[in-house]
Amino acid sequence: MRHLLFLLLMPALLTAQTTNVLFIGNSYTYSNDLPGTLESLALSLGDTLACTSSTFGGATLGGHATNAATLDLIAQGGWDFVVLQEQSQLPSFPDSQVNADFFPAVHTLVEAIRAANPCAMPVLFMTWGRENGDASNCANWPPVCTYEGMQALLTERYLEAAVAEEAWCAPVGVVWSDVMGAVDLYSGDGSHPSAAGTYLAAATFYTALTGEDPTPALYDAGLAEAAALREAAWTTFTEQPAAWNRFDPLGYEMTWDAGQIHFTTAPLIDSLSLNGSPFPSGSPWTTLGATPVELTLHSSCAGDLTVLDTVFADVAGLPELAAPLAPFPNPAAERFSLDLPTACTVRLFSASGALHREWAAPAGRSTWFVGDVPRGVWLLEVDGRWVHRLVIAR
Repeated sequence: MRHLLFLLLMPALLTAQTTNVLFIGNSYTYSNDLPGTLESLALSLGDTLACTSSTFGGATLGGHATNAATLDLIAQGGWDFVVLQEQSQLPSFPDSQVNADFFPAVHTLVEAIRAANPCAMPVLFMTWGRENGDASNCANWPPVCTYEGMQALLTERYLEAAVAEEAWCAPVGVVWSDVMGAVDLYSGDGSHPSAAGTYLAAATFYTALTGEDPTPALYDAGLAEAAALREAAWTTFTEQPAAWNRFDPLGYEMTWDAGQIHFTTAPLIDSLSLNGSPFPSGSPWTTLGATPVELTLHSSCAGDLTVLDTVFADVAGLPELAAPLAPFPNPAAERFSLDLPTACTVRLFSASGALHREWAAPAGRSTWFVGDVPRGVWLLEVDGRWVHRLVIAR
């Protein structure tokens, strides 16, 4: 069985008096001064965020990956978060172009970020679709002819990049979708943000970076709709907490399988010790039942933390702890499988929370066809209790 525990250590990364954020992007970031708006919003909530930018009109992440000014800023280190914002259309282009231009550029920049400071968290800035779709590319690529089609692709590709790079995602585009019918979020060109659009992005980033509720903020930027925008940002996170890849960078996953213990650790865990001995050192547990263990997680970013956990070699009589194994293979192409302790309902949701498919799954191993499901990041709900990210890639 697999036992999951996500250690609530993320606030430890934010305890410094000032949180340093580097924004890398273009006019979607510098229009109306998103970094400055975020600073003011955070300050009104008692938090100090110091934002620096490397932003050029029309810049792509591929361009930033070879830009000396951007690379020098990354190399300075000291960043708690580095935000990556791609050119507004590029992630919605056909797979061949996205695979050639977007994903490699993200990877190159994330590698540079972690080389300069392994403790920094890269954050993907999911942008919004154009108000009336991408007219300049519609004829050659029909999926972007509408706002809805363009946004679906942006959501998919940003989340896919976040999962692949073990980065967080700020889902500005998803919050935008929830609000755009009620608030004018666009400037006159139907592409860049209005002041309200920038404020919505700042509220989303505040929640994405801190995990905290922005609704009590006192800074409204002179907008009558500011409270509604903050509420929308917070609602998106609380309704779909697993959707945006905001994992605990100091968490771990423990698997007990046939007398052996296996660990998967989050990016900021350097090594671990089990009962005072470096792991791996073999598994001494051969009896059934619950065995307490002392686990020490070693992190150069957060120091050492020792926790008590329990290995369950036999989950009989403990159904509340019998969480199913994660889906496999993951990423999946045509099919995925589940090992379930009991028969239950399995539901597949889009990254934006829309129900796509539902199965009645039996106890034991079952395999499900997803060859007709669009590629991207999906959420798998098992018996209404456990949510796994399932990446479908071909």
